[in-house]
Amino acid sequence: MNLQSRTLASMNNSPSVQILQRCLFVFLLCATTLATAEALKEGAATPGASSMDPVPLASDQHQALTRLEELDLLSQGLVGKAAAGATPAQNFRIETRMYRELLRQTMLADRQRPEAEQLPQHLLLEMVRMSALLHAAADCKTGYVIICPPDLMSQLRAQQARVSQALLLARGKQK
Repeated sequence: MNLQSRTLASMNNSPSVQILQRCLFVFLLCATTLATAEALKEGAATPGASSMDPVPLASDQHQALTRLEELDLLSQGLVGKAAAGATPAQNFRIETRMYRELLRQTMLADRQRPEAEQLPQHLLLEMVRMSALLHAAADCKTGYVIICPPDLMSQLRAQQARVSQALLLARGKQK
C-alpha cells in the first residue's frame, strides 16, 4: 500500500470525516423529506406516479410506518451501543439527535394527514419516550465513552420492546 492510499484510508476513518459523512446523510435526508413535504403541500403527485393517477392514501401511512420501523432499527442499534459500554460519546450523541430529529419530522408530517390516516398516537408516544431515554443514555458519559447504569439499561430494553410491539400492532391494523 503506497503512502497516498494509506493517507486516504486514515482520513476516511478519522472522527471528523465520519461526523461530516453523518451530517451529509442527515442533510440529504432532511432535504428529501422537505422537498417531498412541499410537493405534497402544493398538491403534486408523489415521485414515480403520473400526475393523472390518484395517490393511494394508504401508501402515505405505509411510508410513515416504514420510516418508524427504520427509526426502531436505529434505536435498537443505539440501545445495543449503550449496552456495550465502549461507544464513543460524541458518536452516540449525534445518532441520538438524528433519531430525535427524524422522529420529529415524521410526527410533523403525520399532523398534515387527515385524522383517519394518522399514525396511532400510542405508537408515537412510545417512540417519544424512547427518544427521552436515549437522551438520558447520551448523558451517561464516563470519559469519552457511554456507560449507562443498569437501571437505565433495563428501562431502555423494556421501552425498546414496547416500541417494537406497538409497531407490530400498527402494521397488523394496517393490513
